[in-house]
Amino acid sequence: MAETKTDQANEGREALLSLLEATLDATKEGLLVVDRNGKIVRSNRRFAEIWRMPAELVEGKDDSAMVQFAKDQLEKPAQFVNQVESAYADLEGEFSDILRFRDGRRIARTKQPYRISGVTAGTLWSFRDVTDERRAEEFRNEARKNAEFVSEASRRLAESLDFEETVQAIQGIVIPRLGDWSAIGIREGESGMRLVAFQIEPPAPAITDRIGNNTLLDLSAPSGIPNVIRTGKSFLCTHVTAEHLTTDGGRYPIVGTRDPETLAAVRKTGLCSFMIVPLSVRGKVIGAMSIGSTRPERVYGESELALAEEIGRRTAIAIDSAMLYRDALRTIQVREDFLSVASHELRTPLSPLRMQFEMAHLFAKSLPEGTPKRTELLELMEGAGLQMDRLLKLVETLLDVSRITAGRLKLHPERCDLVVLIGEVAKRFEPTLAKARCRLAIRGPDSLEGHWDRSRIDQVISNLLSNAVKFGAGRPVEIEVQSRAGEAHLTVRDNGPGIDETDLARIFERFERGTGAAGTQGFGLGLYICREIVGAHSGKIGVESAPGKGASFIVRLPIGGPTPS
Repeated sequence: MAETKTDQANEGREALLSLLEATLDATKEGLLVVDRNGKIVRSNRRFAEIWRMPAELVEGKDDSAMVQFAKDQLEKPAQFVNQVESAYADLEGEFSDILRFRDGRRIARTKQPYRISGVTAGTLWSFRDVTDERRAEEFRNEARKNAEFVSEASRRLAESLDFEETVQAIQGIVIPRLGDWSAIGIREGESGMRLVAFQIEPPAPAITDRIGNNTLLDLSAPSGIPNVIRTGKSFLCTHVTAEHLTTDGGRYPIVGTRDPETLAAVRKTGLCSFMIVPLSVRGKVIGAMSIGSTRPERVYGESELALAEEIGRRTAIAIDSAMLYRDALRTIQVREDFLSVASHELRTPLSPLRMQFEMAHLFAKSLPEGTPKRTELLELMEGAGLQMDRLLKLVETLLDVSRITAGRLKLHPERCDLVVLIGEVAKRFEPTLAKARCRLAIRGPDSLEGHWDRSRIDQVISNLLSNAVKFGAGRPVEIEVQSRAGEAHLTVRDNGPGIDETDLARIFERFERGTGAAGTQGFGLGLYICREIVGAHSGKIGVESAPGKGASFIVRLPIGGPTPS
């Protein structure tokens, strides 16, 4: 009877153990139980699968042998061995981490003590394959970092329109985030190309001097930067070989040159991997950018190439904008040079011509009354005189613009009375005011002296009054002078059609006129010159206006004169 109960107990225990064995082998986690003496008590099938251990090693239950077998599969084997030894030295300790396998797998590892009747009997290791989870997380993190990088790159590339500064910004973006060196080639015309930038970290003058001096590149080269510019297709070299840096077989893709000394300089960089992306904008390829790695652990693949292409698109926009801006500046400079030369050349013959004209006018006036055609001649002479005065004023305006642009607007401040100046200008404008049917009212003190350039302030008053008469013809014009807090305030007010709000901010710019200027003559330079003259006096000029309510131009001049630079 006793034997029967014993047999039943044994069968029940075996059944329970079988169930436990089945449960352990069915779990998705690899389990390893090691006693306090370092002997393996139990492991399941998933443990052997994760570590790809042969059956004889598992059956041998030699933990040291298993550790030696396992470490060779990891990216950091020495660290793994040290962690295992530390874990066995501290049986009560617990920790979790991620093991990185050389084949790309990621295994979550957990260590905790196991106890029997409340007493620590050893260590329980569990291992779970989290490769897909980690890769998804790493992908999300990498995508986030790349998005932040692209955003920062866009911000930095938008900071300047200067070509050299833009190129330097590109180099600063690419290195060290994408590589250790960068070369940028820009297309010139249909058959030319030059290297506008080359940088390597750490700096190597012997290399950069050689490559940097070789600015003219061979656009007909069958591969590399020239080929990318011609085809508009990116090039990826995961591992650099000797043929990438030799002229043999026509392969010289790095900087697009057949020069052996330049290729030798490139070889000295220790280039391991590189990629070249086109710089395309507005439907055309304007250049190409090569990014290289000199570190064996940094090898480029499709994901790195995609990021480089995105940076290349933003780089192309920045370089194209900088080139357009540079060309615009050159065009503007040519225009300014022409205006300066033309105004000087026109002024030279006009001055003696004006004198001769005045002498002819005086001669015509001296003819006796009744002389045939005397009246018609005088009328013609007066009309021609007005046109000549207008031409002389235009030439002076162009000359002033060229002086201002070149920074040659010189002031000669002296003690002068603003009220007196206004009176002189008003006297000079009497015929113009009468012809425009404008009544002029002047209000202010009898005198207001300051330290200003008399002729230039005269010019400001004349331009503002001319502007008021032009746009307020047939209506009253007012000039008001006040002294406020060490400043002279001059207001010229017309009662014309007013200025639209959208035009207020730009009417003081060169060649700008308000929308109410239709049918009026001029180049839109008068207010621009006023702004520059007033600014040179350390003053300010502004306008207050609304459609249908006229316009008031307010000039504020420091009574003490211009502030020294």
